[in-house]
Amino acid sequence: MPDLGRLEPIALREVWPSEPADFTPWLAQNLDALGQAVGLALELRQREHAVGRYALDLLLEDAQGRMVIVTRSPVPR
Repeated sequence: MPDLGRLEPIALREVWPSEPADFTPWLAQNLDALGQAVGLALELRQREHAVGRYALDLLLEDAQGRMVIVTRSPVPR
């Protein structure tokens, strides 16, 4: 039998201290994992996409050409 590891809870800030500087770039580079989790094939269109006074963290497109957005609670730019 293979030697398996254990899942352990950790504080997210230990891995990604800053959402915009650490987590968003990581997520943009790992869209396959996000897409698998939500059941969509995703392609990055733009990071920090401006929408008025706000910015979307990620602007994505799925295989059917639909826009998909990733953002946290709106914060003025």
